[in-house]
Amino acid sequence: PGKHIYSIKGGQVWGDEFAEPAKISIKTDVAIKMTLAGEPTSGQLQGAEIHWAGESAWIRMTSEQALGSLSGFYTERSNPGKHVYTISGGKVQGGGFQPADVIVTLNGSIATFLSEGAAEGQLQGDEIHWNGAVGVWIRMSGEEALKALNGIWTEKSQPGKRVFTLEDGTLRADDSEPSDVIIKPDGTLSSVLNEMPATGTLQGDEISWDHVGVWVRLSQDDAMMALAGIYTEKSNPGQNIFTISRGKLHSSTDDHVADVSVTRHGSIVTTLSDGGSEGELQGDDIHWKGDAGVWMRMSEADALASLDGLWTQKSKPGKHIYSIKGGQVWGDEFAEPAKISIKTDVAIKMTLAGEPTSGQLQGAEIHWAGESAWIRMTSEQALGSLSGFYTERSNPGKHVYTISGGKVQGGGFQPADVIVTLNGSIATFLSEGAAEGQLQGDEIHWNGAVGVWIRMSGEEALKALNGIWTEKSQPGKRVFTLEDGTLRADDSEPSDVIIKPDGTLSSVLNEMPATGTLQGDEISWDHVGVWVRLSQDDAMMALAGIYTEKSNPGQNIFTISRGKLHSSTDDHVADVSVTRHGSIVTTLSDGGSEGELQGDDIHWKGDAGVWMRMSEADALASLDGLWTQKSKPGKHIYS
Repeated sequence: PGKHIYSIKGGQVWGDEFAEPAKISIKTDVAIKMTLAGEPTSGQLQGAEIHWAGESAWIRMTSEQALGSLSGFYTERSNPGKHVYTISGGKVQGGGFQPADVIVTLNGSIATFLSEGAAEGQLQGDEIHWNGAVGVWIRMSGEEALKALNGIWTEKSQPGKRVFTLEDGTLRADDSEPSDVIIKPDGTLSSVLNEMPATGTLQGDEISWDHVGVWVRLSQDDAMMALAGIYTEKSNPGQNIFTISRGKLHSSTDDHVADVSVTRHGSIVTTLSDGGSEGELQGDDIHWKGDAGVWMRMSEADALASLDGLWTQKSKPGKHIYSIKGGQVWGDEFAEPAKISIKTDVAIKMTLAGEPTSGQLQGAEIHWAGESAWIRMTSEQALGSLSGFYTERSNPGKHVYTISGGKVQGGGFQPADVIVTLNGSIATFLSEGAAEGQLQGDEIHWNGAVGVWIRMSGEEALKALNGIWTEKSQPGKRVFTLEDGTLRADDSEPSDVIIKPDGTLSSVLNEMPATGTLQGDEISWDHVGVWVRLSQDDAMMALAGIYTEKSNPGQNIFTISRGKLHSSTDDHVADVSVTRHGSIVTTLSDGGSEGELQGDDIHWKGDAGVWMRMSEADALASLDGLWTQKSKPGKHIYS
């Protein structure tokens, strides 16, 4: 009983194993004849039974038995799968209408109350034929019914807190192993939830489980919200970051942006950078068809770590640089670091000086409220942004370091390659060994003993260039002085030196534009050659000479040699020294003074004026006169 159901109505017989209805007739002598596909079968009515030739018999089902036989899943024949209806326990549900009682009369009519009003139907094999606009429902196979359950579900009591995906009879939750779902003959569902057997009943777009509660199918909009998040390839975590939000898919590795949609049955449809694709959400993973592999949802901690790196404004790339590391943000215009956090639904919050700003991660971009956006800098862009002059925060100006063209130089160590990784780490090899650092605003924080370097402003960098320089190929033959951005040579007019944003120098040398790069204590000019900064001892040697006042040539003669200054008009003798930056420090007869060598002139601060170096001819002429021995004055006279 119940294996096969036969419905007789108006001289026709429908059976679930019949390909077409059969015709049935009965004589007043209880003889019955049934013709199926042209083949007649004879039988006899015996009370509530029909006995067929060949000893088989049918029995009339009670209303309760008939109602039980209807249990199962149905869908509209005109649009299979669009709506799923369940009949179970004397109730019919689904298709968006309220659950309704269903009865089966003794003559086999099915009566209920659907959204269209009172409805009467008849079971014809595996179909229910309803009167009026309801149409025909067809019974779904177990496989079809399981497919109809495909989709994304959540707890009705806490929507969105936990998400469950059903796919072809496999149930996946974000915190448990997959389990099978089967459909029992009465249309109920059976599975294992929370490590316990569970029985469920599909009621429209809800599944009522006996000890788990009620799940509701997420609408496509709600499913899109549940799908929103930050993902990475399971086979290569962190290499590529993908964000899904507001119906858009963004990638961190290219400019690819694609629409994303979720079908009613939970299929994710989008276009990946390598072509169209369809996937399924399985717990916190998206399984793509084809070669796209599996993406896994990143935790908040991993998502926050994925932000680490260097960023800049999309509208003005490179104008401002922002460094994110470990939940903090440093910016060259920030007075203090900001705090940053990210949720798994791609929402970002940054708090600077107590003021919160909200944003959203979109692939390799952060879009802030107010329509501004930051873009992640590539390693090459980040390296370019480091170009400039730096000095030690603990001892500003003592050492100057330049980063330019992928090299770091200065401080007495050999030039070394410098790289910037995608997460913003700066790696190089300094004299102390391998070093790793991080850009924090205008500072580089190195690990270990290297300490902190601060970026020098253009003015500070120009001051760091102050000093006495000479050609590396012919040391001392020509001398150049740099002072606060002014370059003076012994045989040409002064010219300005400027520092460009990339840390290179620009000036006019030999009446031609020249570009130079500071490499430690050397400047490499593009068409002039290499200059080296004179050491203090070499600078003293370059300073040695015979000078006179420019305003009164020959009246007073001054000599500088071996660290001493002598005057021809008095007995004044003073020590002379040259600082690393080219300042001349001594004590003149009228008090202490400091000067700068400018070409062949010494410009003294205060009232001491300008001394000019005398040519050999003028110096020889200055010797003209009468001389005598210092130890025995007047004994011998020299002219």
